[in-house]
Amino acid sequence: MLKIKNNHFAVSPARYRASDDKVRLLPVCDLEHAHSRLVNCIPEEESLTSLVDEGVNFYYTIEEFDNSSRDRKMLSFERGIGVLEGKKRPVLRRLYLFEKKIEHRQDIGSNSDGFLRYEDGARLVVGTYLPEDYISLCVLPHSVTCTTTSFRPEPVHIEPNALLGRTDGDIQSINREELGLILGHEHLVAALSKTTAPILVGSSYFELVGSNSILSVNHLILKPLPRRPRNREMGSVIFNKKKKCFEGFDGDKWRPLKWGDE
Repeated sequence: MLKIKNNHFAVSPARYRASDDKVRLLPVCDLEHAHSRLVNCIPEEESLTSLVDEGVNFYYTIEEFDNSSRDRKMLSFERGIGVLEGKKRPVLRRLYLFEKKIEHRQDIGSNSDGFLRYEDGARLVVGTYLPEDYISLCVLPHSVTCTTTSFRPEPVHIEPNALLGRTDGDIQSINREELGLILGHEHLVAALSKTTAPILVGSSYFELVGSNSILSVNHLILKPLPRRPRNREMGSVIFNKKKKCFEGFDGDKWRPLKWGDE
C-alpha cells in the first residue's frame, strides 16, 4: 500500500461468492437487488467501477441490507481499505479492516484476515467514504496526508531515499529516476553552465558515450603519474613523471610522444 485515494464518492452493487471469498462488483442497475436506497440515483459513470481505477487503494464500506421494502434493516456493515482488481469483472480485494458490525443477521464468521463472511450470493453495496478521524489517515507508516481535491485528504507513503512531489496532477513519492525525468537534462546542463566553482568527481572512470563525442576545453592538464597504469587501453595518454614526457599506449606498449622540434 503506497497511496490511498479519496477523490470521489462512488457506489456500486456487488455479489459475494463464498467459494473463493470474493466481492464481485456489478453494474449500478443491480442496486435494486442489493436493496439500496440509491436505486435510480447513481448513473453508471459515477459508479465505483467507473471512478476508481484498478490497483488504486481507497477507503471502502460494505453494507448488507435485508429485502424488506418498507422497513429496510442493515444486516451487517464493514469499513476499511481496499483495492479493485480486474477490469472486465472487477473484484474488491480487502486490505485493511477498521470496523465490522453484525446487526440483524446470524454471524457467519470471518476469514483468516478478519474480514466478514457472507452467505453465498449475498447482495452487497460497496462504496467509498471519507474518514472522520485522523487515526484512519495514519494507517500507512512513513506517510504524510495531502490533498488533490478540496477537503478530501489522502495518505501518501514516502519510500526510502525519496522526495514528496506533485506530478501529472498527483502527489506521490518520487525516487531518483523519477526526479531525473522531472528535472530533465536541460536543468542539469543549465545548472552546470552557471557554476564557477570546481566540479570534483570521485569516480575512477569518466566516458563520453556518444559516437561523435567531442571534448572542448581551453586548458587540458594530465597530472604526472609516478608509474604507468595497469588498466591501460589503446589510445591512452599519460604524463610519465619519472621520464618527464608524454606517453601513449598503442595496444602493445607505451611509446613516448615526440614534438615536432625534437
